[in-house]
Amino acid sequence: MNELTIQPFIRDRKTAIDSIREYVLDTRERVVLSETNREIFNRLKAAWVFMIDKSATKDETAEMLQDLYRISDVQAWRDVKNALNLFGEASRAEKEGEREILVQKIEKLRRLAMEKKDYKTAAECDKNIIKARGFDKKDPDLPDFAKLEQHIYIVVMPPAMLELLTKMVDQPGTVNLNKVEDIEFTDLSK
Repeated sequence: MNELTIQPFIRDRKTAIDSIREYVLDTRERVVLSETNREIFNRLKAAWVFMIDKSATKDETAEMLQDLYRISDVQAWRDVKNALNLFGEASRAEKEGEREILVQKIEKLRRLAMEKKDYKTAAECDKNIIKARGFDKKDPDLPDFAKLEQHIYIVVMPPAMLELLTKMVDQPGTVNLNKVEDIEFTDLSK
């Protein structure tokens, strides 16, 4: 009978997305993309711009990529996902990318409202941007501590140890754990 062994997969070279991310984040313009990675970067950038400028859905963006670049449906969807992750990396997540697209659309609507001197709509746009960016909350990344449950740990110890801990805790001041008395025990690890 053969034994099943599981080997961890370790990637020994960068993926195209790793190289493109490095290129986008490089402020000194030292990273150079290969021709293939440049084509992928151009597709991702086109997808991002299309979603923002045309207020396009993911479906529409994937179709545009298929038509414009003659790529498969699967590759187009992969490019849409990678564009959201790459350019929306203010979370480093797809959700943040979609939030950024929404904010860009609201800002565009606000500019149009200001051009038409529709200050009421512009003010509503500002309110929506504040909500989308999370400025109306203390810190949107912190959990709601009131909803967190208290953990209960069950600790089994001999009565002598319980008595020693109770004495230590009842004493005023700090607890010095270096002054713990030795007690009898049985080593269960053997």
